[in-house]
Amino acid sequence: MENKKELLQAIGYGEFVVLDLETTGLDPTTDKIIEIGAVRFKDGEEDKIFDRLIDPGMPIPDFITKLTGISDADVKGAPALDDVLQDLLEFIGDAPLIGHQVNFDASFIEYLLRQKHDDFDHWEREAQRFRYFNNLRMDTLFLARIFLPFLQRFKLSAVAAHFGIDLENAHRATDDARATGLIFLELIERTVACDTVTLQRITRLLYRNSARVKNFFAPILEYKQKYKIEVTSGSVLEDVTYAHNYFNIIGEKDFQLEQFEEEAPTEPIGPDEIENDLSENGRLQQAIENFEVRKQQEEMGRQIANAFNNSEFLVVEAGTGTGKSMAYLLPAVAWAVQNREANERVVISTNTKNLQEQLFFKDIPTVYSVAPEKFKAVLLKGKSNYLCLDKWRSTLTDIDQRLSQQERTRILPLMLWAEQTQTGDIAENAGFQLNQNWGLWGKL
Repeated sequence: MENKKELLQAIGYGEFVVLDLETTGLDPTTDKIIEIGAVRFKDGEEDKIFDRLIDPGMPIPDFITKLTGISDADVKGAPALDDVLQDLLEFIGDAPLIGHQVNFDASFIEYLLRQKHDDFDHWEREAQRFRYFNNLRMDTLFLARIFLPFLQRFKLSAVAAHFGIDLENAHRATDDARATGLIFLELIERTVACDTVTLQRITRLLYRNSARVKNFFAPILEYKQKYKIEVTSGSVLEDVTYAHNYFNIIGEKDFQLEQFEEEAPTEPIGPDEIENDLSENGRLQQAIENFEVRKQQEEMGRQIANAFNNSEFLVVEAGTGTGKSMAYLLPAVAWAVQNREANERVVISTNTKNLQEQLFFKDIPTVYSVAPEKFKAVLLKGKSNYLCLDKWRSTLTDIDQRLSQQERTRILPLMLWAEQTQTGDIAENAGFQLNQNWGLWGKL
């Protein structure tokens, strides 16, 4: 990041503290903290560390020990939380607080402070929860869902791996905090590299007076406009290239579609060749470890090849373990390749998305690796899986009427993705969390 120090100071993050807690569970009202890790960053570099094991005053559940490696023996003799809480608050001071799901960690500290003040008014309302521990908070998970739309998992370890950040000791508080701080710096770079129009739309969706706009997006927009920054960084282009190479199309690079003026007659494929591909020492055995020769699979491949050649309907009932997928993929590919000049295409329709994805992401790439001639395969789904650009544009021009306040935040992971996707298939965008947003997706 060029001029990192100047940028961070300009947007209010010359200093920030990353907080991570390891706890006995997920509920701050009943569970306890067993480890605190906080790292202060100054001008984009690690400055100070606060690292404490905490005696929770209760047994650590076995699954937490397996997850974190922290056992009852490790915290025996460690200080109680009351003994270190003031030191932690002094370490954080009034610095912006960064975390991966930052409200989870901050809620444990807030609950302790609420206990001290005997004040639980509005505790159940998340928007009004932080009364005593009210530092500015920025969530790297929130930002990652927006600016890494093609990432398929958003756990801290997955985001760290995407950026090449070492997280050898995952689920240890200080290591997680350090990785989160480095991720935050990378996401600031992604935000600066985002085009101005998209950032302006994000600020419109979040409202100008929201903390995220006032303390993150608006300062970055001002910085971009001041220094006339419009060039997308190379790292962002790599993200987009990765997505376009991975989703929905196989063979794009190696296959050039030819247009034939006159449609040629179809030419038969060789049933013997298909059977040989499925037999011992065949091409499939070269690609699949521990490949098992199955006579039923060979017979099915031969029958399907004959059905293509004779333009016949064929119904096959084959039990589990027959190897049906390869038995129909090999002749299907052979037919499509052999009859390009006849403008032949093969459609494989599945009953479930799970089978469709198994074929597309596992089986077809295997066939592709051994096929003597390269081919192109494209993944297609029902129209409810795809973004409608007309509805998308209409929504963005009439936000107040079309979106509730919650939906304005939930739609953010679509902003950058809608500009970059080549397919519009929402399965590309795990950040949107489709299973939680069916109603919103229905509008789009």
